[in-house]
Amino acid sequence: MTPSELIYQFGRPIAYYPGLVPYLGSVNAVILFCQFFYWTGKETSEFGIFKTTEEIESETGLTYEEQLTARKKLKQAGVLKETNKRLEHRIYYQIDTDRLDGMLSQPIDNSPNGENPFRETGKPQLANEEKPKPPARDSLTGGQGIPHFDHTEITTETTSEKRKRKAVKSSVFDFSSFPMAVSPEIWEDYLIHRKAKRAPMTQTVVNMLGKELSKAAAVGWSVDDSLSEAMAAGWQGLKFEWLQNRSRPQNQCAGNTGMSRQEALEAHNARVADDFVNDGW
Repeated sequence: MTPSELIYQFGRPIAYYPGLVPYLGSVNAVILFCQFFYWTGKETSEFGIFKTTEEIESETGLTYEEQLTARKKLKQAGVLKETNKRLEHRIYYQIDTDRLDGMLSQPIDNSPNGENPFRETGKPQLANEEKPKPPARDSLTGGQGIPHFDHTEITTETTSEKRKRKAVKSSVFDFSSFPMAVSPEIWEDYLIHRKAKRAPMTQTVVNMLGKELSKAAAVGWSVDDSLSEAMAAGWQGLKFEWLQNRSRPQNQCAGNTGMSRQEALEAHNARVADDFVNDGW
């Protein structure tokens, strides 16, 4: 297999409407819009489409920060509605087709030659002018040419690329202050947890975590267990005193045998539900 043939292993190419860029503000916003538009009509909830950050990233290649920026532009344009179900820890997305129809009916005079990206408002085409023909050579789609937009799910990132990205994220920090190694999965979940709280992770934060984790390790808490407990409790940071005030996990040993991500999430959801019932929050 030649290097160029490896392209077929990368999944389907990302396709989007370039004419929407003047309306939605950026290429990333249009890519995210096209993915949501593809899923419109396939929703499983009355609130709209549910996709996790990881799923959107695997389908579009957009990172967490790029997704936030793209969603902000779509909401500013009025074409994206978001429903945040806090107890479910889910965000549902809906395309506002009425707003989209109204927006596209308004001309934008910033395309080449003053032409609207969606309507023929520039100079008329000559009667004897032939339309451009696609290249005769075979394309990546088997000789049928690359379509302007194909309503198919956008899948571009391979598993190996995801693993490399996770390794890079972890390697930028010095974990020498940690009493023991943290598993890549728990650390990745903790970074996502911090991002959701708009709390950036820095080396200073890592060093402070190391001090608290060392105190916890002295009484039997593993690093994975401590971080899992912090996520389950919804803490932005971590203090050893906070762990002392909570019940210690049963059958816990000093190794990295902490709660799984699903167990931590279920524990957190249960506590949120209790707070809602007891405190009326």
